[in-house]
Parts: sequence; C-alpha cells; structure tokens
Amino acid sequence: TVVNVLLVLTLSLYINLDGPRLARQLHAVIPDHYHGQVNLIGQSISRTFGGFMRGQLLIALLYGLPATIVLAIAGVGLAIVVGTLSGFLMLVPLVGAPIGMVLPALAALIQAPEHALWILIVMTVYQQILTQILAPKVMADVLGMPSLLVLLAIMVSTQLLGFWGLVFGIPLAGVIYALGV
Repeated sequence: TVVNVLLVLTLSLYINLDGPRLARQLHAVIPDHYHGQVNLIGQSISRTFGGFMRGQLLIALLYGLPATIVLAIAGVGLAIVVGTLSGFLMLVPLVGAPIGMVLPALAALIQAPEHALWILIVMTVYQQILTQILAPKVMADVLGMPSLLVLLAIMVSTQLLGFWGLVFGIPLAGVIYALGV
C-alpha cells in the first residue's frame, strides 16, 4: 500500500510538471479538426480529477474535525494532532479509513482509558455515515454526476482493478459521464 501511494504521488507530480508540455506536443500531432474534441476531453479530465481531489480533501476534513472535537471533549491530549492525522488517513485507500477510525480510540486508551470504548463507537458510527452516505453525495456534487453512479463506480472499479480502482475509478467514471452528457 505504501509503495502504491508513493507511486500515485510520484505520477501526480510528473503529470503536473510535464502535463502542459505533453498537451502541447499532443496538440501538434492531432489533426486540426479534432482539436475541439481533444480540448473537451482534456477539460473534462482536468475538472473531474480536480473535483475528485477537492472532494477527498473535504471528506478528510469532515472526518478529522469531528475526531478532534470528540477527543477534546474526552480530555485526550494532542487531540488536534490525532484528529488531523485521522483525517489525513481517510485519503489513503483501503487501509486509511480503518486506521483513522481506530486511532482516536488508541490515543484515548493511552491517556483516558475510561473514554476509549465510547470514542471507538462514536467514530465507527460517524465514519460509516460519512463513507456510506455523505461521501458519495460529496463526490457526486464535486463531479457533477448522480450519487448512484458514484457508488456504482466505486463497486465496479474496485472489483476490476482493486487498489487502483479505488484511486482512479471515481475520476474515470466522472470523465466518462462528462463526455457522455
């Protein structure tokens, strides 16, 4: 998982660095009468991936902030650090969400053991609401496609591509949807 995350980050860096040059070179090779279609595809990809990243960051914030508040209410030290780390873990496909859910309870277990169980219960319930109800709605709004298609994209892409389906399934579905509409 760590290697996959690092690979995604490296690819993203090079796409950002070399994207404009590659686009110019592609534009020079493609016949003039296709430029409008290629520009539409490029704009759709850019808008969709940007929306996906904004949605992911919003979901991380929507998890990290309540985690911080719950830990502060329980009197756990470093609540801001643990809550922020839990939010950032939501960005990591597959393993991030479970770790982010358990991390506040582990911090409480060390500092305030009497609160650890209720923190685990609260964070588990909240994470399920966030990932099953709110996240598809957030992604649908930022991508401009129906929530049902977002859920379908998650299920199909994960079954077909595993980890990479979690990373690229929603943005790819958003591009296909944008081009089809």
